[in-house]
Amino acid sequence: MLTKLSVLVICLSACGAQQEAQNNFVAQLSGNSLENWVHVGGKATYTVTDGTLHGIGASGGNAFLHSPREYADFELTCQINMTAGGNSGIQIRSAMDGTRLRGYQLEIDGKQRAYTGGLYDEGGRGWLQPLEGDDFAAARAAMTLGEWTDYRILAVGDHIQTWINGVPVCDYHDDALSSGIIAFQVHNGGVTDIKWRDIKIREMRSQKKS
Repeated sequence: MLTKLSVLVICLSACGAQQEAQNNFVAQLSGNSLENWVHVGGKATYTVTDGTLHGIGASGGNAFLHSPREYADFELTCQINMTAGGNSGIQIRSAMDGTRLRGYQLEIDGKQRAYTGGLYDEGGRGWLQPLEGDDFAAARAAMTLGEWTDYRILAVGDHIQTWINGVPVCDYHDDALSSGIIAFQVHNGGVTDIKWRDIKIREMRSQKKS
């Protein structure tokens, strides 16, 4: 039979473990500065205010704001707010090829097709997991344009997954890319207006099969 002291110790241990897990996430762009983040590709306007990144544009090609360093296996969480008509995405495991950024992109879609959370190979093979058909009906309905939306990306080994407002979207295996920079896209065309806030990244080790 558990004593009151034992229950208290268990509760404190659980709270401590939960806090430690939360502390593994590192906030990105938490202030008002884009220092060390790099704008490549087309012309767009990137600003950050109180940790909220705002991208508008772009022209002359897709624009990207990429991280100061590379990541391999990680979990990224943030909130996004996309206006209707635009197109954006979050690049992962990506790299510069001359003046062109190439790599995996997790879609943020402001158009009627509603592919937010789908997987695209930017500058490469194109769509890897579009959200076509009845199997993705719930995924396509998960985001409401013009409202803050929870976005979660998990990339471990060859497994890439996304959730939009807690709804499972992408679940794809691909071993073409194992590490690279993370970047926030503003799609060419001049109509995209996208915000990201509370951007956090938690790095982890991949679980390799024996």
